[in-house]
Amino acid sequence: MGLAVLVSAMMAGTMVPPAAAQDLSGEIRFSWWGSTVRNAKAESIISMFEKANPGVKVSREPGEWGSYWDKLTVQSASGNQPCAITMQSRWLAQYADPSILQPLDDKVASGELDVTGIDSAVLDSGRGSDGNLYFIPHGVFYFTLFMNKTAIEDAGMELPPDDWTWDDYAQYARDLSDKLPEGSYAVGNQGGAMDTFTDWVQSHGETLFTPEGEVGFTKQTVVDYFDFWEALRKDGVTETADQMAEIPDNIIDDTLLANGKILIDARPANQVDGHQKVLDAAMPGQELVIHSYPVGPSGTGEDIGSNGLAIGATCDENGTKLTEAWINFFTENPDAAATYSSDNGVVSVDRFRTAQLENPDTTPGQYQAVNMLSTVGPRAKSAYFPSGGYSALSGALTSAYETVAFEQSSSADAADKLIAQVKRLVRD
Repeated sequence: MGLAVLVSAMMAGTMVPPAAAQDLSGEIRFSWWGSTVRNAKAESIISMFEKANPGVKVSREPGEWGSYWDKLTVQSASGNQPCAITMQSRWLAQYADPSILQPLDDKVASGELDVTGIDSAVLDSGRGSDGNLYFIPHGVFYFTLFMNKTAIEDAGMELPPDDWTWDDYAQYARDLSDKLPEGSYAVGNQGGAMDTFTDWVQSHGETLFTPEGEVGFTKQTVVDYFDFWEALRKDGVTETADQMAEIPDNIIDDTLLANGKILIDARPANQVDGHQKVLDAAMPGQELVIHSYPVGPSGTGEDIGSNGLAIGATCDENGTKLTEAWINFFTENPDAAATYSSDNGVVSVDRFRTAQLENPDTTPGQYQAVNMLSTVGPRAKSAYFPSGGYSALSGALTSAYETVAFEQSSSADAADKLIAQVKRLVRD
């Protein structure tokens, strides 16, 4: 069955049945990135899979986000990549090559890989620029604003409407800032934040990269973005430049948002529970809620992507068979889905999203993240990144804005350097 027929079958509510159950034996390596909590969930699902398949062993290769990709690049170059590889749509271009990852269309069409309940648009996020499907998405990610609802209401304000603009955002932040005590800030400074920049660019009618891999945004868009955040920083609406540089935003326990010192900041939706847990200890009784980004001149600019599982090109026939079974178990088994609980993006399979919304044990944060996808998903714009594009742009953006915030460079000069750096890195 061809892919077009397969997608039509999905939309019609039918699916090619998965391959018949068979005795499996052997060992595969599985690599993923994540926190201690995610590692524990992955370990639990692996144990469930091994118990269901007593002849199979999964060798664990967890990693931290940044080092994960460095290691995978080295492994891929030497032909030593694992059979089961966690992949992300933003990084796919660097690995979307049949010599690194196995194309999966034929396996989906035959039913060897089961994609029941995964929307075709989400499935397509696992495709490379050559049109091949290289990974099966198990989690859909998107970025939002976290708002300290309790503290905002205690300050005498209501949450902003969903259709607010960037100008509304700035005014709302200033109004909120005027009502806060010394040492508290209305919003986190997102001048160097990749996800907010993505939303800004797309809501202003531009793209991060063109399909040919060229920079898709203009210098003026960068200048306007930097100036937007600089105006708020200089007026004390955001944290200081020193705080921005010194306090890592990738460690939840340390963020000013989680510790009740910032009331609004940008975060991936799946982190709300983690932030809430820290906030409960720091400021008991305060509640974080998920809110949408502002609307720009060209509408919403929210980015959506996916995380999922790929098969290494160097995996042998038996290893490939085991990895197919592992992918099917991870994505389509209800106990596995319940255990993972949309940890690395909202679960991609529709029936498991429904189950999480109906489950009384679902945490408030998980409920918000799953529920919000129904709003964000239909209007989101998936950003394209060429090979090396995500790391090049995110690094250049952070560095460029820091020079502005520390008053070492003008917004215009920083924008020139950012664009030149990205072009050089992506070209090289």
